[in-house]
Amino acid sequence: MRFSTLLILAGGVLALLGWLPTRTLGGTAAIRAMLAGCGVSLMASLVGAVPVFRSQARTTKPTLAMTPHLAAILLRMATVAALAVVVVLRGRYQTVPFLLWVAISYLAFLPIDVLLSHRILKSTHDRPGHGS
Repeated sequence: MRFSTLLILAGGVLALLGWLPTRTLGGTAAIRAMLAGCGVSLMASLVGAVPVFRSQARTTKPTLAMTPHLAAILLRMATVAALAVVVVLRGRYQTVPFLLWVAISYLAFLPIDVLLSHRILKSTHDRPGHGS
């Protein structure tokens, strides 16, 4: 719950900071593209978090503890790429602002995803019977 709230707050701050420059450079249509780009990255972060959340009580072997976290990286990247391709091919938003905001928001959400993985790995490692 805190993870999704933090992502939504970060997305809101990002949209507020980018509103004026995006509107100035690309007009109202670019604002819609900005919001769609942030939404694509938000969805990818949420989808990528699924293996991380599912891994909390799965393994006692430290070598296997990283597997869901690596899968989350791949899943997040694949999701953002697939969604971005679909949105661009549909042609409902300006392509350049959309892709720019996909990249910006992807990078903005990345530290939140890493923080989630770090906390879950640390909590798994600190439990009795886990880690070294």
